[in-house]
Amino acid sequence: MTSLSSGIALVHSDEHNADDLLKFADTAMYQAKKEGSNTTRFYQEQMEHWIKKTALYGKCPSQCG
Repeated sequence: MTSLSSGIALVHSDEHNADDLLKFADTAMYQAKKEGSNTTRFYQEQMEHWIKKTALYGKCPSQCG
């Protein structure tokens, strides 16, 4: 069986460059994968908080959510 998890980032072109857009979409994709297969997530700034907590603690503590 094949499944798809996708991340979408919407930004104003004058605020971010292409590398930022890819990073944001990648972050949203990993959030979608975390939540289960066949899931799509839009990038939100709160996801960066989750990523930093995950990097600091190795896995996200319950209050990270």
